[in-house]
Amino acid sequence: MGRETTFAVVDIGSTKIATLIASKNGQDELSVLGCGTVKVEDIFRKGILSNIDRTARTLAMSVSAAEEAAGVKVLNLTIGFSGEHLRSFNSLGVVPVSKNENQITENEVEAVIEAAQAVSLPFEREILHVLPQEFFIDQGDGIKDPIGNTGVRLEVQVHIVTASTAATQAIYKAVRAAGYEITNLVLNPIVVGSSLLSAEEEEVGTLLIDIGGSTTDVAVYYKGAIRHTASIGMGGKFVTNDIAVGLQIPNSLAEKIKIVNGHSFSAAIDPDDMVEIPEIGGRKQSKVSRVLLASIIEARMEEIFELAKTAVKRSGYAKKLSCGVVITGGGGRLRGIDKLAKKVFQMPVKVGCPEKVHLPEEFYGKPEYSAAIGLLAYSLRHPVEHGEKRNIFVRMVHKVEDVISAIFNI
Repeated sequence: MGRETTFAVVDIGSTKIATLIASKNGQDELSVLGCGTVKVEDIFRKGILSNIDRTARTLAMSVSAAEEAAGVKVLNLTIGFSGEHLRSFNSLGVVPVSKNENQITENEVEAVIEAAQAVSLPFEREILHVLPQEFFIDQGDGIKDPIGNTGVRLEVQVHIVTASTAATQAIYKAVRAAGYEITNLVLNPIVVGSSLLSAEEEEVGTLLIDIGGSTTDVAVYYKGAIRHTASIGMGGKFVTNDIAVGLQIPNSLAEKIKIVNGHSFSAAIDPDDMVEIPEIGGRKQSKVSRVLLASIIEARMEEIFELAKTAVKRSGYAKKLSCGVVITGGGGRLRGIDKLAKKVFQMPVKVGCPEKVHLPEEFYGKPEYSAAIGLLAYSLRHPVEHGEKRNIFVRMVHKVEDVISAIFNI
C-alpha cells in the first residue's frame, strides 16, 4: 500500500486517546485498517495538557496498537483535540480585483482570506482554523467558489477558530516526545460533522453537540458551512462525579452504574425499578431507586444542554436549525439523552454515529468515535505529502500554526 493512501489520526480526549489508521481507494472512500484505544485520566487541566510525559506514553501505546492491527508503520499524525480554551468568531475580508479583465484567481482568494484573518489577538492565542463561509463579488449574493468569475471587489465571510498557544505547544511536545510528527493539528468541533452530517443537514441548519469526558463541543451548521463553535467545560466525567457524590460510592463504580443502569430522562423510568449497589469497603450491598439515579444524570445533562442552548442563542442562529440537533461523543450513549435534549431544545433530536466510512464492526453504534472518524475525513480532504504544496485553503488555515512552530522551535 502506498504511503499516499494511508492516513493516521489521533483523537486526544480527556478519557481516552484513540488512533485510527485508514486507507483510501480510487473513489476517495476511507476504510479503517487499525484502531488503538487507550484509556487515560487527568492529563488535562482547564483544557490544556498538564502531563506531557504521561500523554506521550499513552499516545505511543495507542498508535502502536493501531499500527500492529493495520500492519503498517506511520510517522506523521493528524491530531484532534478540544478544550474550553476554544474561542471563535466570524470575520469579513475585502480586496479589490486588479487582474486582467477583472477575473478572480487563486491569488485574490488567498488575499481576501488573509484580509479576513487580519484581526488583533492576545499574544497567548493563535488562529488554528480559518473557514470560508461564502464569497461576495461586487456585493452580490454569496457563492462558494469565486474563482473564474469577474468583478472589481471581492469579499469573504469566514469563521475563525482560535486556541490557546499554550494548549497547542503542549500537544506538539507530547506528540514529538512519543516519536511522531504532526501533519495537521485540528480542533475536534471542526471535524466531527464530517463523519455525521449529510449535505442537507449542513445546508438547512443543524446544531451538533459532541459530549466528551471533560468538555462538550457545540457547532452550528447553516448554508453548508460552520457558523458558530463553542466549548463548554462540562462532560460525561461530571455526570460520573455527581453519581459518586449522590450515591456515596467510588467514581469507578459510579462510571459502571452510569453505563449499565443510567438514564437521562427520569420521567421514562418505572418508579419500581431499583439499582443494586455492591458491597463496598465493609458496607453491605444495597439498592437505590433507578429514578434517583436518572434524576442525578438528568440534572447535569440538562445543565449542559441549557449552556449549549445559550451559546446558540448568542450566535444568532437559534431559529435557523431546521434539521434540529445531532448528539454525538461518548455522552451520546446515555439512554434517554435524545428525549432530554428534545425537551430542552424543543426541536427534533437524534444521536449521530459515524456512517460515512467503511468501519470495522466494533465501531458501529459508538458515537465516541465520531471525532476520530471526522479526523480521517479531514485528512482525506487536506493531505500533506512529501513536502507538496498545500491547497490554498489549507495554506491559509495553517499559516499562523507554521509561524508559531518556527518561533518556539516545536
